[in-house]
Amino acid sequence: MNLRLLNSTTTTAGVQFINIENVFTTDFNVYHIVGSGLVGNTSTASGVNLRWLDQSGSVHSTNYDYGQSNMKAETGFNSSYSTSGDRVWNCFAGNDDGGQSGNGNLWVFNPCVDDSYTYCTYHSAGTTSGNFRSYGGVSQLHRTGKVTGFQVEVNESASSFAAGGKILTYGMRVD
Repeated sequence: MNLRLLNSTTTTAGVQFINIENVFTTDFNVYHIVGSGLVGNTSTASGVNLRWLDQSGSVHSTNYDYGQSNMKAETGFNSSYSTSGDRVWNCFAGNDDGGQSGNGNLWVFNPCVDDSYTYCTYHSAGTTSGNFRSYGGVSQLHRTGKVTGFQVEVNESASSFAAGGKILTYGMRVD
C-alpha cells in the first residue's frame, strides 16, 4: 500500500471546529485520515466528530447514515445508529482538558465520484473525564455529489480544542 501525505493540520487553541478543505480530488481512490492528540481546551467532555465539506467549503449538515459500536470502560458496550444524522459522532473519540486526547483512524471511499455516496469506516479511542472509550463504525453521506474536504468538530458549544493535536490526510490510488 502506497500512501501519500496530502495535508497535515495542527489544532489551534480555542476553536470548536477545524476545516480541511480541497483535500479530496480524483487523483486518489481511497483516503486515510488520522487524528491524534486532539485534546480539549475546556473541562466539558465532548465527542470529536466528522462532517463533510462540499466543493464550496460548506458543511453538509444532513443526510448522514451511520452505525457505531460504543465501548465505554465505565458502562460497557452498546451501539448507536442513525439514518438521518447531522454528523458522524465520535470518529476521533472525545476530549476534555485533562490532557488525555481523542484519536481516530478513518478510511474514506468515493468522495469525488459524482454519482456515488461518500463512505467512511472508522476506529477511535480516547479518554474523557477519566474514562477510556473506544468507537468503531461505518457511515455514508446519503447523497451523491463531490465531497472535497471535511470538518473535525467538538459537539459541545462550551468546548474547544487545545493547541498541538494533529490531523493527517493521506491519499491512496487503487488500480
